[in-house]
Amino acid sequence: MWFWREVVEVIPLRPENFRILHPEIIRKTGQVLQKYAVKDGKMLPTLGASAVVMALQLCDQVSLAGFGYDMQHPEARLHYYETIHMDAMKAQVVHDVSAEKLFLRDLVTARAVTDLTGALGASSGETNHIVNSTCTPPSRCEHV
Repeated sequence: MWFWREVVEVIPLRPENFRILHPEIIRKTGQVLQKYAVKDGKMLPTLGASAVVMALQLCDQVSLAGFGYDMQHPEARLHYYETIHMDAMKAQVVHDVSAEKLFLRDLVTARAVTDLTGALGASSGETNHIVNSTCTPPSRCEHV
């Protein structure tokens, strides 16, 4: 794929500290994102969006840092920990990050998650909120 790395042969974790994401979380995330679809066709959720949905199932509070997907600045880094730029997201065909941003923005608006960096709400004038222990988002994400 466009940014995938070589498969690692050794994972530097003890087996009891290693977890595998259940496919149901990815399926559930994909179902929710279909309500926000901007691109045609079935898109796969990013691992980041899937992690947010999983965290909402397991945690009393969920805070996000980043997730802004600022396509107006294609030279900006996609992730803080690597050198891939935002324009790489335009080249890929499996994720609908515009839909994910709308979904995450709704979670912030509903106070289901806290946006620590303002990346999801700054352009629309939204503010950060304390997280509720239950997800009560607006109409499009009620099934999270």
